[in-house]
Amino acid sequence: MRRLSAAVAAGLIVVAMLPSAVSADPVAKGSDHYVFAGCGTDIEGGFAEVFFEHSTSGDFTFLAANVWLEPAIPGENEPTAGGSIESPDMTDDGTTIEAHGIFETFDAEGNPLGEADATITLTRTGIVRPILPEPGKTNVNSKTSGMEEELVGSATLVWDGSEIELPECGGVVGDVDVFETQPHAFMSENEGVSINCTWETDTVVAAFGATDDDFGYFADAFLETEEGPLFTLDAPPGSVTESGLDATFELDLGVTAVATATFTPNGSPVTSTPYGATFRTRLIEQALVPSGTIEYSTGDTFVIDDEHCDAVAFENHNTSTQPKGPKGGPAPTNDGPEGAIPLNPGTRFNTSNVGATPEPEFQVLTCPDGFFDAFGRTLWYTVEGTGGPLTFDTAGSAIDTVLAVYVQGDSGLEEIACVDDVEFDPVGVTYQAAITGDTEEGVTYYVQVGGYFFPFEDPASAEAGRIRISLE
Repeated sequence: MRRLSAAVAAGLIVVAMLPSAVSADPVAKGSDHYVFAGCGTDIEGGFAEVFFEHSTSGDFTFLAANVWLEPAIPGENEPTAGGSIESPDMTDDGTTIEAHGIFETFDAEGNPLGEADATITLTRTGIVRPILPEPGKTNVNSKTSGMEEELVGSATLVWDGSEIELPECGGVVGDVDVFETQPHAFMSENEGVSINCTWETDTVVAAFGATDDDFGYFADAFLETEEGPLFTLDAPPGSVTESGLDATFELDLGVTAVATATFTPNGSPVTSTPYGATFRTRLIEQALVPSGTIEYSTGDTFVIDDEHCDAVAFENHNTSTQPKGPKGGPAPTNDGPEGAIPLNPGTRFNTSNVGATPEPEFQVLTCPDGFFDAFGRTLWYTVEGTGGPLTFDTAGSAIDTVLAVYVQGDSGLEEIACVDDVEFDPVGVTYQAAITGDTEEGVTYYVQVGGYFFPFEDPASAEAGRIRISLE
């Protein structure tokens, strides 16, 4: 469900429908004390970051670090090394917040790379702002009150025999109280326009995105040069409408960027209904063809067009429920690859992953969004190659599904394909995964199918329910 079209991702309260699963609880009260901070810096041959999160209502404290060494690119490639620790040592004397932890690091394939030692120190700035209810049309009546204060600081990361100083960290510390009606059944609406662009050459990588919807205007830009990455410090007021774009950005080192473009409709509006176990969205999208440029003060200029950019005007109606979660049950016989069920072309049936083990036997590695495409409660099947193309499809399933395909290699099963969401051309999306690919006659292909889960959550939260499977 990560690869939402920009229409869903922009300001969406993620969603679903299934009223029979709605809890009857009419009111929710709660409070939270939270801290969020991050810092990044160029290092010799790459880039390093440290980030920290703490929440009393979520009952978690989290310290992590990532390092990208060339040719890996931050934000585009998986980190060369990364790791984290839950419940690091944390102190807060009312002025300074400090967190420290020692944890294992791993490469992009999960191989251990040794320990890292990270410390982040944050100081309250005295810059305080009130916390107010979010805008947007919703059935939830929420009275939110609280204050949030900006943090500044620094961090130190010791890894691979080197001590890395991260001199500039930023973040917030806040306290919030919420009184909310209809806490377990949400309906919301949102509409707006969004554009996202990426360019890559042998020497430069650039990207920007801008959205204007019921939640307001937001824009961000990035430029990676031979001298290092430049991130947005501020996006002054701009506009994104169905007719065009006018956006200005202020980046690191005094670099600025100006993006202007006009939009023309591409075809007619398209309606799609992405859904999962606890949410449903009715999404109306109008694809737009952009024409313009973004000019950086470094002299780098990029063409804004439909080859490098996705632009869309959208309107969505979202409904969601928050049931207590799937009930347990006996594990299915095909809970692991050793019990994989053989399938023949022309097969269609319904099954359930409710009783499957939360942790997958192999977490997906090759899905489009990498770390943010993850699944759990998986089932296994085998398919014999025919020498022609085959399609394994979960259309009609009641949950958000993810599929991965494997073949037997020298060291065990090797992932050769992965799909989470299926995006339509030019717009539209479904969260019920499907894979089509050529097969080699006589080769046995293993298919692992499961429910999506957000990788920072417990695998037990993976979507579970009815799965519709067809093989053609």
